[in-house]
Amino acid sequence: MNNDTELLRRFVEARSESAFSDLVQRHIGLVYHTALRRVGGDVQHAEDITQTVFVTLARQAPQLLRHPTLGGWLFVTAQNASAEFVRREQRRKAREATAQAMHLSDQPAAPVPAADPLRPVLDDALMSLPADDRDAIVLRFFEQRSFADVGQALKLSEDAARKRVERSLDKLHEVLRRRGIVTAAAALGGALTAAGAGPAPTGLALQVAAHAFTQAGAVTVAGTSLLSTLLPATAVAAVVAGVLLVVPQHRANEQLAAEIAGLERQNQAIPAVRADLARLSREQADLPAAAPAPVASPVQPRRVATPPAPPEATKIAFVSNEGTVTWDGKLVMLEDCLAGLDQHRATRPADARVVIKSGEHTRFPQLLWMIDETRKVGIEHIVIESPAKPWDNLPLTWF
Repeated sequence: MNNDTELLRRFVEARSESAFSDLVQRHIGLVYHTALRRVGGDVQHAEDITQTVFVTLARQAPQLLRHPTLGGWLFVTAQNASAEFVRREQRRKAREATAQAMHLSDQPAAPVPAADPLRPVLDDALMSLPADDRDAIVLRFFEQRSFADVGQALKLSEDAARKRVERSLDKLHEVLRRRGIVTAAAALGGALTAAGAGPAPTGLALQVAAHAFTQAGAVTVAGTSLLSTLLPATAVAAVVAGVLLVVPQHRANEQLAAEIAGLERQNQAIPAVRADLARLSREQADLPAAAPAPVASPVQPRRVATPPAPPEATKIAFVSNEGTVTWDGKLVMLEDCLAGLDQHRATRPADARVVIKSGEHTRFPQLLWMIDETRKVGIEHIVIESPAKPWDNLPLTWF
């Protein structure tokens, strides 16, 4: 059964896109239907969550090589991603309700259909089980694996795997009973199989695999991670090569600029030194004639320390047409941009403000990435100056 570890190793060691696509094909039904239950059957939202889960899988693949069951990890990750999405939607709806209350309407509100209570209860009950029991149920019912496959994944014999599944089903049955859901154990097994069964929408696996694969490789070189979601591999490689040539020169320019800034600070102290010399000359001229002239010691110029200027409340982030990011006037790597956002929020906690600009032909997902990262660090004052427009089929869940 379990080629998951081998496929994951091929992806981590050789960046095999075909191995990652096979992983997505094997598990997309589990992830998609888990998300679908959590979001009340909304297909578009379930697809968005599914894509998020597999992007996380691609990025955390090296840490998962020793994980006992990939299906169990995907189930928990899908639960967490769905819960975060639901919380975000609840906050958005609360804001909309507040705005609606400010604009009274004569139109009666449309009735909201009641959600199926079994779906969220079933997932919550599964999440309350120990990891071994939850993995056994996910493998047996959601992924519809044989007892031999379940045993191989959990490092048990086939007979021991069968007993493990039965005990896990009994535990789940008891959890549901305490929550007011009474059903026979056999019927519960059928309900689990039905909940996890069914294919994902046509084409979703290919779309998710391609997006997650490109996202996983776009992390280190300035400007390439945004571009990787939009360009083929050969074009990204060409951009990376160009950036690698530019970065050393850019760093040399930054060092030279720092030296020039130091000289300018020293020059700013010269007027104060000259004023001190003029004052001493006037005081010496005013001394009485009979008084012996003091032996003047050489006047040493004083270094006048200029206090550091307070950090600006407004920072500017510019996303170019090519996908590179300029933070506060400097072309930076993505991790430096994220560090700059964190530092700006920390130094100006009350009035941190970011103006996000873009080129005339900047792709909207590139701009969206910058907006999302700014919101994640807690910066509330965001001004967007961009002609970029969202695609017609792009869900604007970030508002």
